[in-house]
Amino acid sequence: MKIRRERALAVISAFTAAAMLCACGGDGKRTASLEDMDLSQYPVKADAELTYWFGLGSNVSASVTNFGETALAKKLEEETGVKVKYIHPAQGQENESFGIMVASDEMADIVVTNWSTALGGPGVTINDKVIISLNDYLDEYAPNYKKIIESDAEIEKGVKNDDGQVFCFGTLNDGKTMTAGPMIRKDWLDDLGLEVPKTIDELENALRAFKEKKGADAPMSGTSGLTSYILMTLGTREGFYVDNGKVKYAPAEPHYKKVVERLAKWYKEGLLDQNYLSNDNTMLDANMLNGNTGFVTASIGSGMGAWLAAMEGKDDKFDLTAVPYVSFDGDDKPNMVRVPTKINQWSTTAISAKCKYPELAAKFLDYCYSEKGHMLCNFGIEGESYVMEDGYPKFTDKILNNPDGLSVSQALGYYAAAAGGSVAAYMSDSRYLEQYYQRPQQKEAPGIWTSQVDDNYRAMELPPLYYGAEESDEYADVVANLNKYRQEGTAAFVAGSRPMSEYESFVDGYRSLGLDRALVIMQSAYERYLAK
Repeated sequence: MKIRRERALAVISAFTAAAMLCACGGDGKRTASLEDMDLSQYPVKADAELTYWFGLGSNVSASVTNFGETALAKKLEEETGVKVKYIHPAQGQENESFGIMVASDEMADIVVTNWSTALGGPGVTINDKVIISLNDYLDEYAPNYKKIIESDAEIEKGVKNDDGQVFCFGTLNDGKTMTAGPMIRKDWLDDLGLEVPKTIDELENALRAFKEKKGADAPMSGTSGLTSYILMTLGTREGFYVDNGKVKYAPAEPHYKKVVERLAKWYKEGLLDQNYLSNDNTMLDANMLNGNTGFVTASIGSGMGAWLAAMEGKDDKFDLTAVPYVSFDGDDKPNMVRVPTKINQWSTTAISAKCKYPELAAKFLDYCYSEKGHMLCNFGIEGESYVMEDGYPKFTDKILNNPDGLSVSQALGYYAAAAGGSVAAYMSDSRYLEQYYQRPQQKEAPGIWTSQVDDNYRAMELPPLYYGAEESDEYADVVANLNKYRQEGTAAFVAGSRPMSEYESFVDGYRSLGLDRALVIMQSAYERYLAK
């Protein structure tokens, strides 16, 4: 294999040979030949077993230890006729286990990861025979998927590399889905006579009032530092974007400095959580539920929904509402907003070049894009997890009021892929979120954020870009250095350990780390994307 193994091999020394075998799982049952199979319709007739590797999410692991134990997996086997052995890396060790699997040359038949960037991107991984191009399999074995991607230019460009090869089965949506963003204590605003903030000054006034009049120790909080959601709330981002057709790096642009200056001011005044760099979800939950925090960026489900549910019967006034992305310059126009995309690039599904039966794998994966597969992946099993009422798939109490005490997302994880952390090759259905978001505050949140999105903001969003072999290695090294430099420097300026008088020289440091070269590589890739 030509693949650049040094990155994958670097992690092997941290694991034993036994761990390696656990990660890759070995071959499944290999007794059939393609000639013995009947793949013309579901359920297929094939005496073979596929292996399927992905990280098992917490919504699924709440009820089972292996995805094969779920009602969804059993129904998939019944409907498709395909036997599958599911292999899961230990939670939190997905990247290490993936590297081990690649380096061991023992790839599972089907693998879920971020194939847009993994191991150099989809051009490199196909050329180096890590995964296969799906082009020769779509017509006969994946017609449902082919129909979907050919009907939408954004999706089609996103699942093809620069050579026009379809490299993955994607986790797709309608491009209108927003599942996380900024939110604020609405009951506190009401008590203080404040409106939902729309500008940076209004947000600052609310944070100060939360601290001085509500006793909040961390008026603005979050987890694991300045995440993309926090930065986007304030009109910038961690990485690259497009400005009038030119790729730019947001941290090197003037607005990022405005954000850092404001965050440094808030940190000094105690408006920004002093532990924002080290907080985990447990700490954030405690901050919200104990009245220490009034403004966060979080998930509509596991954040807003969970907090509202937890406070029922304890504090009936407790209320949250989504907050628009704020403007800085006194107008109603934020510098940037978060734009929903139609492909989840972080979780894409590819067929390994080691797969003995790629036709069977393609046929199996294609089922989830069929009409019946779509309903199964989004809603589960009719009569158990949902019923049809006037043409609408309505979740039953097994999901909404689970008798075993599982949350909605955990109960759905047993029946459907829509809860996340299981099969990733399907197209999501907005009717799932309409019911998953049970409270009016949750239902209103996506519209508050998407109402700000227009064509100008969409044009700023960088699409999935793919690189050649040499480009990929060079780009990856530069971006890794840029990210580390940005994170450390931003944290220092916010904490006040580095004076803002040094900010311009700090920005110059991006250039010395190769930013200009990265921009050239990305601009070329962006123009190739436009030409697809």
